[in-house]
Amino acid sequence: MAVFLIATTAFVLTVVLHSLAWRTLRPQSPARALLACGCVAIITTVALGRYAFLEMDLMEVLEAVALAGSLVAAYLISLPGLESESPSFVVVTRIDSKGTAGATERDLAEVVNDETFVLNRLRSLEIEGLVDRTGDTLRITGPGRRFLRLFTAYHVWAGRTMRAG
Repeated sequence: MAVFLIATTAFVLTVVLHSLAWRTLRPQSPARALLACGCVAIITTVALGRYAFLEMDLMEVLEAVALAGSLVAAYLISLPGLESESPSFVVVTRIDSKGTAGATERDLAEVVNDETFVLNRLRSLEIEGLVDRTGDTLRITGPGRRFLRLFTAYHVWAGRTMRAG
């Protein structure tokens, strides 16, 4: 029970820290900020839990960290859906704004454009350090190459084909 309580508390604390960070700081790197919130929450909760539940052995502490880490990772995966530039969010919001009349392709073309998706994504990639810009030229960085290898391997494992220019 202590493992579940600590892991759940760490997850709730992560969500609270995330909410406070986004409302006050608006971090440039959302993924890194969320990871930092998760790490702080897990360390704090496990330390306090270890103090409160003295009968916890090392294995229970490790189980609590693993469970809390899994919950934070699942939350991190949902992050793109929370960003306002999420393609699905932008499209669905525009359709909803048109009410019962619905949206036309022209209505969607007003919000689905390079500025909304491509340029914002490029800025995010630069901030995260995955690409580097020199003038109008973009080049992949070392971390970008590692990211690419990781997700290429994942796509191959999942049997998905990659689209590249």
